[in-house]
Amino acid sequence: MGVELGTVLSKWFAAYDTIAIPSQLALSILNSHDLWLHVEFLTLMQALEGFHRATMAGLYAAPEVCEDIRKALSNAIPQDISSDHKDALRARIKFVNEVSLRKRLDGLAERLPMLLRRKILGGDGTEPRNWIDTRNYYTHWDEDSRASVLVGVEMHQAHVRMRHLVRALYLDL
Repeated sequence: MGVELGTVLSKWFAAYDTIAIPSQLALSILNSHDLWLHVEFLTLMQALEGFHRATMAGLYAAPEVCEDIRKALSNAIPQDISSDHKDALRARIKFVNEVSLRKRLDGLAERLPMLLRRKILGGDGTEPRNWIDTRNYYTHWDEDSRASVLVGVEMHQAHVRMRHLVRALYLDL
């Protein structure tokens, strides 16, 4: 790797508390065999999102700036809807300042040199949009995403690319 082993280990143990759970999630999938491909795909997506949350900023704006937006949205909730509906809307508002999965994946890819990104991700070195659509479909059963869902060989190829991306990100760390 071109780096002293002691340096690698020092960096790993310095970062480990922050990335413990996403790294364990990634490791469990990378060491698993014969799982349903969709389960592996979704788990790798979670591992990538967790890695981003642990190592990078993930907000659109400073929290104090977004607080006014959050208050305005909360105040706009009609009083005459059910308490369950209000709670669901408030739960969504809680995450209004967090960047999208697409932005998270873009940020992760940008950590790697372009040549490596192109080898791992193919094409122009960015995550294919259908990765996001597939994750959204299988997480939320979002029918709007169904037409772009990966199937068959495409799902397998994405799965292989995601495995390589996870490994590259941890090696880069």
